[in-house]
Amino acid sequence: MDKRSLSAVPRPSLTKKNKQMLLLVPHMSYLATADRREINGEDTLIINFFHAEEKELKPEFRTFCQMDDYITQDLSMDKTKWKTGAINHLTGYLYWYRNSGNIVIASIRERNKILGFLRDFRKRNGIGDHEIDIPKGAAVDSEVENRIDEYQNTIKGWKLQKRHREEKADIDLQMQKFGELPADYGHFVKDVVFENENYIFYSKAKARAYCTKCGHEFEVRKDGLYHKKLLYGMMWMKSAITGQCAAHTAISI
Repeated sequence: MDKRSLSAVPRPSLTKKNKQMLLLVPHMSYLATADRREINGEDTLIINFFHAEEKELKPEFRTFCQMDDYITQDLSMDKTKWKTGAINHLTGYLYWYRNSGNIVIASIRERNKILGFLRDFRKRNGIGDHEIDIPKGAAVDSEVENRIDEYQNTIKGWKLQKRHREEKADIDLQMQKFGELPADYGHFVKDVVFENENYIFYSKAKARAYCTKCGHEFEVRKDGLYHKKLLYGMMWMKSAITGQCAAHTAISI
């Protein structure tokens, strides 16, 4: 993202109606205003967050959302400072206000701008426009919070996949220096390297896992690991794959 162009966008200010929102919704933690515009040819949603402190709303940060990335500018200081954290962490609603909603959108028009951008994002990337489950008794803007989560989690997933591809490409390049593995390599790994170690090697792509302790293969399912011959080890295998068993270490391959 072009940070220079983003930071050049004038900082947001509150209207008289915005300031009166504290009287209408005294329990709010953040008031959010929004604008959608083109910046350097990129469709950009800007969400401005004002923190409610006693009887005053103070600018806290603004998040620039584009179709392939997002970034946040700290507004609590004059100098330009960027943050990469998700909005749910920056506002705290992930932990304390999930069932009541602590973000109040300034107007229906701005709410529609946010949801419209996020709807276009889903459409552009082939993401199903499923309904979001809103907790019983939650504020209506929980839908906005959930849709923002969905958008940011999708982009975080893309970045993680890209990093994995880059790391794997580097490993594959290094592995080209070596020839074919010796015929007895498997026995060496099992009988020498892992003689006194307990590991589970698993592949989600192949839906298989191998335990160096018992020497058996397991099926990888959504609800855990299942031994293809024996069932007695199912529980400790399942706990091991989630990293909850101190006796085993799970390694993805």
